[in-house]
Amino acid sequence: MSKMPQSKDGRDLWLDETVVNASGFLAAMQLTERKRNLSEKETDMRNLALAFMYLYNVVEEQELLNEVESFFGNETIH
Repeated sequence: MSKMPQSKDGRDLWLDETVVNASGFLAAMQLTERKRNLSEKETDMRNLALAFMYLYNVVEEQELLNEVESFFGNETIH
């Protein structure tokens, strides 16, 4: 019995992937920070990743993407 392919908003897939990347980056920065002080640029990037994750969470909780036109189409998930 085969399943029918599912479709998901490409914007959601892109943002979900970015959250995973931001989380991985933050974990790496946390390990680095245990060994040495972060450079100014590393601190800036860490703060940028944290800000993205915070704002993404707010957008998800408030369902704000439902009110915004997307330039992404739906993508089929196999």
